[in-house]
Amino acid sequence: MESSLLQTAESLRATGSCDDAVTALRTVIRLCNNALEDADDSAPDQSCHVQDQDQDQSDDDEELSEKQQIRALALYQLAVLLLQGYSGTPSVSPSPSPSLLIKEADFCLFKLGFCTRLHSNVLNYDLNHFNRARPPLPLPLPLPPHTKLAVVYDNVFSPSVLSALTNALISSEIFWSYHNYPTSTFFSYNFGHPNHQNQNLLSQIALDGLLPLLLPHYPSLVDCTSVEIWAHRRDGEGHHQLHYDLDERLLVEGKGELKDRVRSPIVSSVFYLDVVDYNHGGGVVIAGAPTLVCDKKISVDCFKEDQSDSEEDPDMLGAMVYPKINRVLAFDGSLLHCVVPGNVVKPSDSEGEGEGEGKGEHSRRRVTLMFGFWKDVSTSDIVDETTLAPNMIGKKGKKGKPSWMNDKAFSSLSPTTTIINEACVESKDAAEHIESVWANVEVDEAEEDQWLVNDCEDVDFTGRFFLRERIEEIDEEVLSGAIPPPPEPEEGPPSASKQTNEIQYMSVEEATQLGSSDSSDIKKRKR
Repeated sequence: MESSLLQTAESLRATGSCDDAVTALRTVIRLCNNALEDADDSAPDQSCHVQDQDQDQSDDDEELSEKQQIRALALYQLAVLLLQGYSGTPSVSPSPSPSLLIKEADFCLFKLGFCTRLHSNVLNYDLNHFNRARPPLPLPLPLPPHTKLAVVYDNVFSPSVLSALTNALISSEIFWSYHNYPTSTFFSYNFGHPNHQNQNLLSQIALDGLLPLLLPHYPSLVDCTSVEIWAHRRDGEGHHQLHYDLDERLLVEGKGELKDRVRSPIVSSVFYLDVVDYNHGGGVVIAGAPTLVCDKKISVDCFKEDQSDSEEDPDMLGAMVYPKINRVLAFDGSLLHCVVPGNVVKPSDSEGEGEGEGKGEHSRRRVTLMFGFWKDVSTSDIVDETTLAPNMIGKKGKKGKPSWMNDKAFSSLSPTTTIINEACVESKDAAEHIESVWANVEVDEAEEDQWLVNDCEDVDFTGRFFLRERIEEIDEEVLSGAIPPPPEPEEGPPSASKQTNEIQYMSVEEATQLGSSDSSDIKKRKR
């Protein structure tokens, strides 16, 4: 029953009925709490045959383990929805205050073992941001005056280039089907500069279009030798975990000290080709989740024990940029960034989807192209569609290219084609400045009885939106794959390792599959 109700809650959330999802999740937690408390109160019958008792105990343990995992999923999803501002009682007047929702969310996270979370101002972002005029806010950064956390341009590519990209990545399936997207591992392609081989539509818009456009903001791009290109096609409300853009091959396979194996692009950028939008409450709502860029670079000293006290206020500046068709976001390639969990909006019954550019069969998807401009980076040879890796390079001629690159949809542009739109403009107020990305999980255990939350078994979640100890644990997780494991003890039985389930904030079915996957597979997903 708890499992089916959890799936119902996920379905409600996915269709925009988030308050109903909150109510369902609270019910799931209550049912699991009752079942687990009943199990604690009941003692095995000592008169039973020992073998039968052991079998019964094993069955009970398996059932309880399932309920613990269901409860953990429900607590996590409930915390996210509460921090997004959903109360479960929208018709109640007066509605619960935001501080009360945050308090309940913090109790959920506290019981899951978290002590730091994304600030509610990040998760409860403004869905009507495009309909509100707001002056740009100053961003006092401890960086050179010309440096910004985010540079944003709108109306970037000319109509002919935007049409070509739409045809290649929205109307056509060849790129996605070739890679069997979505994939379990990260992959990207690398094209050299200035005399880039295997020139095609994507490399041209990057090296002949975006690079000159961004050079005045990032003078170090003069040292760019290649561009890394990758793409994503996700639901509009889909998120992507906090991560760094890194030279993965160098980090994992390179020799020498760790600090010498941590390398990032000069500049990373995101191009929004398609977004989810529809009419809601009389205005167009862009439902796609924003990209968050944090004023934090990776630290190889993260494993030191004398880090700052986790109880200190975890201040960190950030910039949040909302998806918009034909928009480019650029930032220092070494900065921490993510796509925050989406705030799903339920369209009005009398109003349908928007009819902007790129609308059609795939209008419910967020399609993005990412470009990383490198000075030096490790590359991988293209083998076939089943062998995917970061920064893959092809050889000259059709035989050295993957089939999607030979498709006419990705053909090189004519030399006379104008790549950057004449109407391209820097949107200096497009980035919403976040004064504090993180907040502490604060609980008053004296008030614990008013919440539906019992102590929860330790479960590991991906996403990195909630942290167990300190912000540096993000760096620890990213860099852990580059540090050799400690040697096995020569004598004695092997120590029992802690069993965890790695769960991502996604559909219940996907979360369950991820929960049973091997953690080594997950570590490959740095981006």
